[in-house]
Amino acid sequence: VLRNLRVVNETGSSATFTVSIGTDGSGKRIFYAQMVAPGDSFDWTGNIVMIAAEVLQAYASAASALTLTVSGVEAS
Repeated sequence: VLRNLRVVNETGSSATFTVSIGTDGSGKRIFYAQMVAPGDSFDWTGNIVMIAAEVLQAYASAASALTLTVSGVEAS
């Protein structure tokens, strides 16, 4: 279960990120081109159940611009 997502931008320029579950596609995106201002952060808290084989993917508009931290719990 995906519980928290934090994205931090420590650069001097705005950057965007996209997060999806499974292969990237419009129907699988949790966030799409979400902007994070310079020196700012983005926080999300919720509950998204993922099955064992699913993969969480994240893409940034600029390499090394954003730091993504994800947390969750394994449910049985």
